[in-house]
Amino acid sequence: MQLEKPTAQLLGRFQTFHKGHEALARNAIETVGQVVIMVRTLETSTSTTYNFDEIKGFIDNAMKSEFEGRYMVMQVPNITAVHYGRDVGYSIDKIELGAELESISATQLRSVK
Repeated sequence: MQLEKPTAQLLGRFQTFHKGHEALARNAIETVGQVVIMVRTLETSTSTTYNFDEIKGFIDNAMKSEFEGRYMVMQVPNITAVHYGRDVGYSIDKIELGAELESISATQLRSVK
């Protein structure tokens, strides 16, 4: 990934990295060129069962063959708010993926593992 190039950012728990997350990452790459996927660090609980290395493995499994060099996965602190001031040089965009993808529940997916 080229650090000076325009980059989209996804922030989440990704417990697990499912088709909805993959669609967001693909959209980011298609519209911006590359994406950084930021995995929040949380304590293990019933809703946080996978550690960073497992999540990175899920992401690489889904993305590497097609998008190697166009995404980066990084572990970040438990970010719970994003603050910004006036014109900061980036936008915050909500991507509509449609009901089928937006209805995917990682909680439900984890219950069948």
